[in-house]
Amino acid sequence: MSAYICDNKTISCIAEGFNIYDTPYTAKDYKKPTGWLIDVNDIRNGIGQSLLNQNYASVNARYGEDTKTPRFKYEDILCTPNNLIGCIRCYEYQACETDGYEESEVHKSLLRLKLDVLNRLVGETTWGYPEEEE
Repeated sequence: MSAYICDNKTISCIAEGFNIYDTPYTAKDYKKPTGWLIDVNDIRNGIGQSLLNQNYASVNARYGEDTKTPRFKYEDILCTPNNLIGCIRCYEYQACETDGYEESEVHKSLLRLKLDVLNRLVGETTWGYPEEEE
């Protein structure tokens, strides 16, 4: 498998997805800004930086490199459910080369985001298979 650094739009779409779906992002290297007024772009940039850090760690692990992660800068993009799921799929393929990725907070946060997208698209569901009406 090869790995590469995802483009800025891919990571921006994912960062915006956490905002749109109000999904908690809990990666240990992401620090939510404190204070009464929180700029949503600060949150997007923080999440994006955390994602970019993992992406660089993955590529570095894959190729035995030690490239430093540049600073992430969020850019406004069109974040439809289809775009978002496609970006998450691409990102996870590129960011999974580090040991323990499947148990990482980044991966768990992305799973929560995908579930939130699905729940909003599907809407209300039954609990288990519905009982048959007579």
